[in-house]
Amino acid sequence: MCGSELIALPAGAQRVAAYLSERGHGQMPVMLADSARTAQQAADALGIEVGQIAKSIIFRRLPDDVAVLVVTSGDRRVDENKVAPLVCAEGQTLGRADAAFVKAATGFSIGGVSPVAHATACLLYTSDAADERSSV
Repeated sequence: MCGSELIALPAGAQRVAAYLSERGHGQMPVMLADSARTAQQAADALGIEVGQIAKSIIFRRLPDDVAVLVVTSGDRRVDENKVAPLVCAEGQTLGRADAAFVKAATGFSIGGVSPVAHATACLLYTSDAADERSSV
């Protein structure tokens, strides 16, 4: 972009940029010209392999309504049945999060959840152990 082409970042991207800047991170968010609501769309837009994309998936732990963020490679699927025993105590279950829960917990809409700068604290889980191709 140059000069008159500059467009203000959306509020969510501004939060992510501020979060990264406050922590001394050298890179800022990249705004794509087209929608990238899936890992494949993001990879295509960036000209990279889908496995190079980190995707963020939010689950809802019940009954305490804790948001559980799983970050995994874009070419992987997350099996909630494999994640549940890793993040749930006795009497808790893990379920899918609806759009309203995701927005309230993270401040981002489904399909655009950043791994950082959430509206509330999320329980974070990053591992290939959550992946359906793993042995867990």
